[in-house]
Amino acid sequence: MRINFQLSHEGAKSEPTEATFVAKDEQKFFVEGRCNPKLEDGKPVELLGIFRNITERKLLQDEKEQLIADLKEALSKVQALEGILPICASCKMIRDENGGWTQIEAYIRERSSAQFSHGICPGCAKKLYPDLYPKIDQE
Repeated sequence: MRINFQLSHEGAKSEPTEATFVAKDEQKFFVEGRCNPKLEDGKPVELLGIFRNITERKLLQDEKEQLIADLKEALSKVQALEGILPICASCKMIRDENGGWTQIEAYIRERSSAQFSHGICPGCAKKLYPDLYPKIDQE
């Protein structure tokens, strides 16, 4: 670890600093602290330091930053689906920002985390496969 300390003749305290240490079991841990000089005849003869373990804080901070990045990415995808979407009244394709036409499933899948499964609703099943679905008397 290299820490730059600017020591004055008055024995000014150093600024707090962070460092990473490696324990005997090769686990990394983070510390924060400061070192102060002990002066004799105006010259530093010792460096006294106090550090505290901030590993949990650093890990939580890293996790928080990752969550923020994930949320920003998700928000940017959601924002792409806001507003009015031009959709074909017949085939249901959507006109994208470049003027091209894309299937609705592909358009939404590219701009969100939504997944699609396909089936046939009862009304379309009766229209498309009338032999398989008996007509129901409407009252």
